[in-house]
Amino acid sequence: MKKTNKPQKDLKIACLGLNRILSVKEFSETQFELLVKKLKKFIKNSKPGNVDIIKYVKYVVSETLSPEEKKSISDLLLSFDQKNPKEQLVIQNILASVYNSVTEIYPNLRVEIVCADLNGFLDVPTNENIPADDKEFSEFLEKETKTKKTKKNAYSLATLKEILDLERFLKGNIIGQDEAVKVVCNAMKLKAAGFTKVLNLFFIGRTGVGKSELAKLLSKRYSPNFWKIDCGEFGNGHEVNRLLGAPPGYIGHTTSSQIKEKSDKSKKWIILFDEIEKATEKFFNFLLALTENGICHDNNNNPIDFSESIFIFTSNCGVKELKSHTTNFHKSGSSRSTKEDLMKSLEHHFSPEFRNRIDKFVFFNDLTQEDAEKIARLNLKDYPVKATKELVEFIVKRGFSEEFGARSIRRTIKDDVLIPLSEAILDSKLPHDGTTTYEAAVVNDEVKIINTIG
Repeated sequence: MKKTNKPQKDLKIACLGLNRILSVKEFSETQFELLVKKLKKFIKNSKPGNVDIIKYVKYVVSETLSPEEKKSISDLLLSFDQKNPKEQLVIQNILASVYNSVTEIYPNLRVEIVCADLNGFLDVPTNENIPADDKEFSEFLEKETKTKKTKKNAYSLATLKEILDLERFLKGNIIGQDEAVKVVCNAMKLKAAGFTKVLNLFFIGRTGVGKSELAKLLSKRYSPNFWKIDCGEFGNGHEVNRLLGAPPGYIGHTTSSQIKEKSDKSKKWIILFDEIEKATEKFFNFLLALTENGICHDNNNNPIDFSESIFIFTSNCGVKELKSHTTNFHKSGSSRSTKEDLMKSLEHHFSPEFRNRIDKFVFFNDLTQEDAEKIARLNLKDYPVKATKELVEFIVKRGFSEEFGARSIRRTIKDDVLIPLSEAILDSKLPHDGTTTYEAAVVNDEVKIINTIG
């Protein structure tokens, strides 16, 4: 049975900051879902990594107050001189008070909760709650405002300082691959100096050593537009049409191609072609045109412009073959002989035309046990769990292997650490106020939460 919207009523709530009672709309389930969609759309339409918190707060306030209340608040705000810094702070206090009152009724409207579903799309610190206290909130808004006024382009890599900052950022988040990071950053210097327009990088190494992760992190500093293409999906010629569009005469040829839609959005992307060795010959023919200067055409002769983009190809071709005579690729991976062996393997898999398009071949080391422990500690920083030696060793034991590298470490943390923690919190056995850190122990090969800190 189709849901019908109930008539909107008003809820009464005390707004301490204004010292008065406010009327807030009472939403039906359908109306509330619609409002959340609007808020998500508002955030998506913001520049990634640059959500205007003040505008968001105003939007929530505007959408949730009754018409009479909204007019009253608007009239109050208009009575202040918004150019006066002191009075601007008063306005922020008013907004903070109303916003916090509203989100007491509707906590799911808080920006950090709405952003949580969009975490893969936006670079937003969603783990940091907006202060609930009105004074702290106004200080937070003031800080955000100042930051936005002085903030440089978050995706600028045009100076030596910015590229050196990029190198430090990547080395801090990619464990065991300092040499690979150095090669990538040197290539970025060539691009920044104008010696190359599009940049074609080829990442080679075993599964789970950080190839895709490095590409994603590079996107955080170069462009908000990141696109991962699984080349295993293009093993047959006809499958390429899903990317390039149906040729004239075929069903769907009038529909815009997937790659055309991406290029219309921006010329500046980081496009990751994962496991490129699995792609068909037809796909490679397309890549030869694309990697020349970033400009080509889809199957309907529509122009495709990725002229400011970086193309990254990943592969583990030849790496498995090295296992028989290179037992510790981590130590010898950067050796001249090992690189030569890998390049010979690439010659068998890829045409000279394609290899000649590549600006830099970037070799990734195998990860050691020590590297895996560092990765586990790095991932645990995202959660309120103390990274004890015992816990880290348990995670590495479960999530690290020669075959898959560190790929399963993050999943192991969620499955074996966070699920038991979530169960204890939901069962009201542990406090959960956003400031508590938990200490875990390994008992009978299972994680048990044994203590709270703070």
